[in-house]
Amino acid sequence: MTDKMNLILRIAGILILLASAVWSAIYFSQLPFNATIAAMSALHAALWLLLAWLLLRNHPGRPVHSSPAFIFAGFVSGMALCAPSVTTNESIIAFKDWLGLSSLGFTLLTPTAEELFKFATVFILSTMIFRIRRPIEAVTIAIAVGFGFAALENATYILKAALDNLNSDVEGSLMGYAARTVPGPWGHSLYLGLSAWGLGVFLCRTDKSLGWRIGQLVIWYFLGFAIHSIFNASTELPGEIVPLVALIAVIAFTWIGGIWLYLHTRKIGRRDIAETTEGTESASHGASAATVEEVSAREARQRS
Repeated sequence: MTDKMNLILRIAGILILLASAVWSAIYFSQLPFNATIAAMSALHAALWLLLAWLLLRNHPGRPVHSSPAFIFAGFVSGMALCAPSVTTNESIIAFKDWLGLSSLGFTLLTPTAEELFKFATVFILSTMIFRIRRPIEAVTIAIAVGFGFAALENATYILKAALDNLNSDVEGSLMGYAARTVPGPWGHSLYLGLSAWGLGVFLCRTDKSLGWRIGQLVIWYFLGFAIHSIFNASTELPGEIVPLVALIAVIAFTWIGGIWLYLHTRKIGRRDIAETTEGTESASHGASAATVEEVSAREARQRS
């Protein structure tokens, strides 16, 4: 692909994400934030960005040729998705009765817009802006996008908690913090990270047949979607005890699953480095292992 075409794709991707960001800015400017609630929401977003930075800045699966830009780009792009997702979900609610769906059945479908928008954003970042070289790089981008989306989505919950609290906005905001942190700060990163693995395989494993790559794309996308659906639907189960038990179970799964995803992606990233090193360097005693930066540079030269 020519440099001119790369530039055109990059500009197109930036314009798409910028349009989404403007939409979100307009949407949130119309919400009843006061100075205290806005400051608490901004602090919350800053903490989420710091967490994403700490987790991804030295991740062996990161797209090093775009690091650390991918962390900030992914985070901001995730934030930009909030208004389109919320607006679409609000529109879909109008079809609930028309479709004759129960609360449980409808809740299983509520992640549809969110997951599609997040997935499309990872696709734009992975193909039009940064151009990933390994499947795992799509996952690290997705983790950043997931943190960004959660940061701004949580602002709406912080706002509601602050407005409902009769004591103070600060106390209400802190309760909103707790309500959104206890279920796991990386829920969206977990759902999207699983889907992004399928996308990364589809884009990078050109040694496999197209049918196999499409199969991986579909399987991993719906796995991430299904986990998100189950999490949302856990509180809609009938009875009093069952929803509570289900909620505890999905929260535990989110924490364990998020930690597993992070550790496993690091393992895959290190494995990719080792395999690339073995394939491009002759083995010799005392030779030092290639760093992730060296491997990325070598792959770039091979592809050029």
